[in-house]
Amino acid sequence: MESAIFCILRNLIDIIMIRIKLCKHVMLLFLLLFMGKNFYAQNNSSTQTNDQILKCLYDADQKIRLTFDSLQTAKASKEELMLILGEMGRVDVENQRIAFPILNTYLTGEINLLDESLNALYYIVQHADGEAQMKYQGFIKILFDKQIISNTEYGWFIDRLNVRQKKAQPFGFQSYTNAYTMDTFLYPISSETDELRAKIGMENPDYGESFSGEYAPIYMSSSEYVIFGHALCETQGDGVWKGIVAEVSVGEIKVLTNDIGFYAIKLNRNDVPKNINFIIEGKLYSQCIHNVPEANWEIIDLFIMQ
Repeated sequence: MESAIFCILRNLIDIIMIRIKLCKHVMLLFLLLFMGKNFYAQNNSSTQTNDQILKCLYDADQKIRLTFDSLQTAKASKEELMLILGEMGRVDVENQRIAFPILNTYLTGEINLLDESLNALYYIVQHADGEAQMKYQGFIKILFDKQIISNTEYGWFIDRLNVRQKKAQPFGFQSYTNAYTMDTFLYPISSETDELRAKIGMENPDYGESFSGEYAPIYMSSSEYVIFGHALCETQGDGVWKGIVAEVSVGEIKVLTNDIGFYAIKLNRNDVPKNINFIIEGKLYSQCIHNVPEANWEIIDLFIMQ
């Protein structure tokens, strides 16, 4: 009964947050404190089964993300979104602290778990750091083979794992959003994505207008290297960074950024020079290209003071 009341209250708070514009920060802080105390208080009961605990953790994982999506749709301020992202990180860490010992016990064959619990573990691993994802990638493959997760969920995980290693993503699900300009670009995608998608029964995506023009997907082979990022400037001394138009050159390749400073360049792997150059209002700025052998791409942002 207590859990049901908590659930109702949380849903009411979410609705109020989206619809009422006044006192947003106070309401948001109340929501975060409420969630932090009550989601995990339910996990401390020694009478709960592992399946019940994992259900609670899954609810926490999804609730904070639904709240973030709702605020984003309602065009909440950057400060509010950053506050929610901070709480999201805290929820993820707490979920992992509780769930990973259960997962380890399951993997040794000491306990059984419902399929719903295994699906919950998928999301907890999906939202963990790269080290944990590497450790449990075999478990994720088992979930896919047993059809506990869908091909789309499997694709999300594999793409995220590749992106963490700065490798071309096989399926094209993961995107990058610049924290200053808030524009979004798909991480580079393997040129073999059609074949890779077909192997797991996945249709090819229709990115439509979401990723077009200068933000169109970049497909790359293992013999290529991609560099992308932004030219950003701070003009008022207030710490606010904004995109600025720049001419960007890598070797003999030259491109012009868009109005908010975004650029993307694809190169032959053997032709990657040591530096990338930016020309802004006649001034030359150079950045080092790391060109890590194990990586397929890198992000290089230029920050200048004006």
